[in-house]
Amino acid sequence: MKQLLFLILSAFCPLFMSGQELLPFVENFTKSEYFGDNQVWSISQGSDYSMYFANNNYLLRYDGAVWQKKRLPNKTIIRSVFAVENRVYCGSYNEFGYWFYEKGQLTYTSLSAGKNLFKGNTLNEEIWKIFSHEGKIYFQSFNSIFIYDGKLIKAVKLPFQISYCFIVGSEIWFASTNKGIYRYVNGTFENLELGTILNNNIVHHAANNQGTDFIFTLKNGVYCHKEGTTKPWNHSLNQRFKRELILCAKFLSKNRLAVGTASNGLYIIDLNDGSYKNISRENGLCNNSVLQIQTDLEGDLWLGLDNGISHIEINSNFQFFTDVSGKLGSVYALNKNNDEVLIGSNHGLFSYKQKKLELIPNSQGQVWSIEPFGSAFAIGHNDGTFRYEQNRIKRVNTVTGGWKFLPDVYQPLIFQSHYAGIIAYQSPLNLEKFLVINGLTKPIKNLVQSKPGQLWAADAYRGIYRIDYEYDNLKFTITDISKLQNFKNDFSVKLLSFRESVYVKIADKWYTPNKKTNLLNYDSKFTAAFRGVTELAAAGKESLLAVKNTQLYLVRLVNDSFVWDLIPEKYYRGRLINQDTKIFTLGSKYAVNLDDGFLEFTEQKNTRLLDNISIEAFQQQKCLQEGSVVGYKRPVELRILHKYFGQNTTEIYYRRNGDEIKAVPYNNRLILNNLESGDQQIEFFSIQDNNFTRVAIFEFEVARPWFLSGYMLVIYACALALLLFLYYKWNQFRYKQQIAIREEEIKHQSELRNLELEAQNALRIQEYEKHILEMQIQAKASEVASKSLAIAKHSEIIEAVSAAVEEEPDVTKLKTKIKKAIKNHSITQKEWEHFEQNLLQSHAEFVKKITENYPILTSKDIKLAIYLKMNLSSKEIAPLMNITYRGVEIHRYRLRKKLALDAEVSLNRFMNTL
Repeated sequence: MKQLLFLILSAFCPLFMSGQELLPFVENFTKSEYFGDNQVWSISQGSDYSMYFANNNYLLRYDGAVWQKKRLPNKTIIRSVFAVENRVYCGSYNEFGYWFYEKGQLTYTSLSAGKNLFKGNTLNEEIWKIFSHEGKIYFQSFNSIFIYDGKLIKAVKLPFQISYCFIVGSEIWFASTNKGIYRYVNGTFENLELGTILNNNIVHHAANNQGTDFIFTLKNGVYCHKEGTTKPWNHSLNQRFKRELILCAKFLSKNRLAVGTASNGLYIIDLNDGSYKNISRENGLCNNSVLQIQTDLEGDLWLGLDNGISHIEINSNFQFFTDVSGKLGSVYALNKNNDEVLIGSNHGLFSYKQKKLELIPNSQGQVWSIEPFGSAFAIGHNDGTFRYEQNRIKRVNTVTGGWKFLPDVYQPLIFQSHYAGIIAYQSPLNLEKFLVINGLTKPIKNLVQSKPGQLWAADAYRGIYRIDYEYDNLKFTITDISKLQNFKNDFSVKLLSFRESVYVKIADKWYTPNKKTNLLNYDSKFTAAFRGVTELAAAGKESLLAVKNTQLYLVRLVNDSFVWDLIPEKYYRGRLINQDTKIFTLGSKYAVNLDDGFLEFTEQKNTRLLDNISIEAFQQQKCLQEGSVVGYKRPVELRILHKYFGQNTTEIYYRRNGDEIKAVPYNNRLILNNLESGDQQIEFFSIQDNNFTRVAIFEFEVARPWFLSGYMLVIYACALALLLFLYYKWNQFRYKQQIAIREEEIKHQSELRNLELEAQNALRIQEYEKHILEMQIQAKASEVASKSLAIAKHSEIIEAVSAAVEEEPDVTKLKTKIKKAIKNHSITQKEWEHFEQNLLQSHAEFVKKITENYPILTSKDIKLAIYLKMNLSSKEIAPLMNITYRGVEIHRYRLRKKLALDAEVSLNRFMNTL
């Protein structure tokens, strides 16, 4: 219900957002950034180009990189500050003196201490203003002035209470609180007779501009005095100033004036046409009460506010339209219609005219494009295509999501890419009738023309297409170039028309159409020039807008080479619309869309000076000089200080020890960590004519770590020498010990070897003796066995014969019995076999050895060998072998042949050696 009511009301009541206008860039600093107090009473720029601020309890110093703050020794409130040469004078309660900046530190010297300058009714005075005149420094309170000539201080008691004093022309004016304005001449005060109209007015500024004296009062506006007449300033703002209260003012030039108010911020007034810009909390300032106005080296403004500090770049060629209300939304399209600017956003179509922003009724929704169609404008909208004319809008067709309108350069045709493809308007004045290009029903976000009868179209998500057509019958042929040329990574294709050429970006590479083949050819030059660029759009015929690493560049083509001019990041940080950053032409100016407005600028050659930076280095808050030696592995902070704070601030790059060139962080502070010992060289560069030009260099040395310091090296050397000496002594001791041990070992080993030899000899003797004994035992055993056998048989025969003799008296029978007894008791075959078996067993080792060596020997040969080993003679062997003596000799001969013994070798001795 609420949405319906809103739509009904919006159809009849245009929505206005007043106070919207193009403004210079405003940079605000709050106390959370400079860590000081609220009010800033006075501002001055020093000879070191830093800005100094009287901030209640603190003196603030800002060099573009860091804020520093200092307190007076007596801890009183600082009301005024004024920089001259290398001194920064300040005034406080019953105190004034100067600060001196050196080696990163501010030191204070009091000029009033111990001089008894504050006395009587000036005992409780504060110095509210400091200025110089004719080589002298003036310290002003409300009741006195103190004049310092560099050596002496002269105190001048004022005859009346004043608000402030001012230098007007060559004179010093003193504005009394109720008696008008006086000038100080030769030590006396003369009333200027400007008229009673200024009586009882608190004057906060006075100046002469083009022959007219301007007096700025707190509550009664501005007065002008010329040719003896004083009257209110004839400007529409004068009545407003009476309500808003003037706290400060400053002529920026003869035609431009800045006025700071207590309740509505700052006014910058063009004295030629009376136009003005009001910058307040509603559109840029962090506070509406402007206590002080000061200009810097560039002529830009610094405002001391009731709560904070503002820097306004009034001389920059960049201006901003910012909607702080949030009603405008993110801007996607811009176009100029005479003195009106049409703005298309995600909230609808807006008209900006005469500092007022108006939402066009019935246009709510996403606007993608705005294109002139005759006297009207075509609006590509999320809900269809609209015609805008004479502050009214009407939907003319249902083609939704019109991303782009592209007029044919050669014929009266207009193409429109949208959510579902491309359509063509054959009559530029008739948006109701259109022709659908069949065969391409995909979301086409971008469209360019390469030559007569040829378009190139980029899919919003993936793909690139070539569209060829004939003018006579408008027959369209669509070619899928991604498929035809096998482009794999063809996501988010970019299209660009520049200098009558078409450029296509696919996967970080740029291509151009080949006029003969109508296919895409790789363009190495364009790719090299714009590597890393995420957005690229044509800005006129010779320039491009590039987005690279979240930074904007205006790229100019000069002598067939691209020159990059950085648009300072502070102007748009966090405000670019990703994937939809565009550049538009608004008359003679360019505009870049932002997520809460747009940035407008004029193209101009980069004329930034290259000698406008200096380098300060610090480690642990200690300032380092060129060539200093710094601690090992401790961070070093380099501050890159510019002469300028505004548009002329040069983008600086750096290189460490010849490494890759990198951009200095936007806060102008470079922190170097983990520095290794040795020489360090930091070079700083600025881009000039597309080349890096060195503008500064800072060199220092990183000390060796403590464990590699000179003292430690001496200690290490002594310790090493001691270790070597101890090592030598130890080795000497070990050598002697090892020699002694070796001698003992040799002696022991000798003794062991002797014992081993003795043992071996004893063992050999024992074995030999054992062997002899065994042989003797065997021989004796054989002998015993033989003799035992023979004795046994002889005994049996004797017993048998004895028995026969006793029993048988008959000799014949006796003979018979004796023969029978002899026969019965002779050695039987079994006994012989048993005898031979014992013989073999007793000589088993000998039998084994002779059998292995001489396998051709028979059992008889082995028996003979045993008998020979037993040292038996042939006669003794004959009965044992039951052969004759001659038989034994023949057998011996045959055995010698089988053994292949020479004649001189004794057979018995040979057997004993086996």
